[in-house]
Amino acid sequence: MSKMRYDISANLELVSPLHIGSGEFEADPARVPGKEGANPPAFALQVRDVNGKPVLPPTSLKGMLRSVAERVCPDGVDRLFGTIKSGSDTGQNGGTGQAGLLTVFLGEQGKAPDVAAFPYPSNHGVFIAARTKIDPKSGTANDGTLFFQEMVAPESTFTLRCRLESRDQQKLEDAKADLLLILSALRDPVGVPLGKGMADGFGRLWLKKQKVTLERKTMRADGTLKTDSKDVVLAKPSATCLTASRVTLTLNCPGPFAILDASRISKELQDRSDKKTDFKPQLSAQAGTGALPLIPGTSVAGALRARAEWLAELNRLRGAPESDSLITALFGDVGQRGQVIIDQIKVLGGTRKPMTSVKIDRFSMAPIDNALFTTSTFIGVTATLTLSLGKPDHQAFFDRLIDDLVDNGLMLGHGVNKGFGWFTVTRDGGV
Repeated sequence: MSKMRYDISANLELVSPLHIGSGEFEADPARVPGKEGANPPAFALQVRDVNGKPVLPPTSLKGMLRSVAERVCPDGVDRLFGTIKSGSDTGQNGGTGQAGLLTVFLGEQGKAPDVAAFPYPSNHGVFIAARTKIDPKSGTANDGTLFFQEMVAPESTFTLRCRLESRDQQKLEDAKADLLLILSALRDPVGVPLGKGMADGFGRLWLKKQKVTLERKTMRADGTLKTDSKDVVLAKPSATCLTASRVTLTLNCPGPFAILDASRISKELQDRSDKKTDFKPQLSAQAGTGALPLIPGTSVAGALRARAEWLAELNRLRGAPESDSLITALFGDVGQRGQVIIDQIKVLGGTRKPMTSVKIDRFSMAPIDNALFTTSTFIGVTATLTLSLGKPDHQAFFDRLIDDLVDNGLMLGHGVNKGFGWFTVTRDGGV
């Protein structure tokens, strides 16, 4: 019997910034100048094609699909992705490894959004994000650990092209059903993670359209291929198909909020006019899609981890000690991914507002003469935060963390000690 083939194609859309590194670094003062008198900082490069456009490597896409398959159709994992030869299985014929039926092709960029408002904007919807490493003990940013990496902006689109091929028709039909189930899970609006920073809400993609294109190809007697093409409507995914539990929170900050944008802290902004009416901010908040505030997942993850550390310490002081590994299990450590996942941060509103402050002497806590400075902040910031718990092992503590956020709010970004970034938190609902 000749081989039969299914080609399935769809479009993926980014719902949060994505970084898939090429393993290369670059230091370009034209893109990231750095501090005056110092060498420009190196930034990690996004993998791109020969035209300079960002791409999704087939291996990355296949790994993402396999991760979803292990959740939604575990019986089909070996059929689609094959089995890996292990040392204990090797014999006279070299082992029992077997290739799967699924082939995944390079994900090419389609639409590239305007990134003019993003930090260090570039072409093809790419910007450069400055991030800080988080101290796993305190959950706060480590001093002197700022690093830069190229990111692909949300609303970028990429192709998803897959192929199934086999001489066994029943096996091929089973594999097609498994793959369509996996693609249905990609319809989750919060997206499926890919690339670096997955636990912090980065790299989320989803299938925005409900239909995918399926082509069935069979060999005719004369050796030519017969192609039948049709659109397939995907089923709606269940809310918990990829996680143990999920909750969506609404964050609201009526007052000033800013996560500083290093690309806007330039000599041009620092130079002040002698005219009091001429406003030029020395500091500026990060902005993203639609010139709304940009809230990186790492900022939220650090605040959540610090709050969890505080709650765990309260438990210990009250005579109900938590396991020493609780925080690591929930938020991870080097070489270990945490179970608390930021699925999505969706900014809904925010208006630019300059805020003028006076520098405070750190020893006397008195204002310094002639030391006024201005920060371009956002007011009226509203966002939704979707969190999930990968495993139900620590559900009770996760629920307590959510309750504490609702009761006491969340502080994010620059200047929280002077009232910036104080968010109230309300629960929209959970599963």
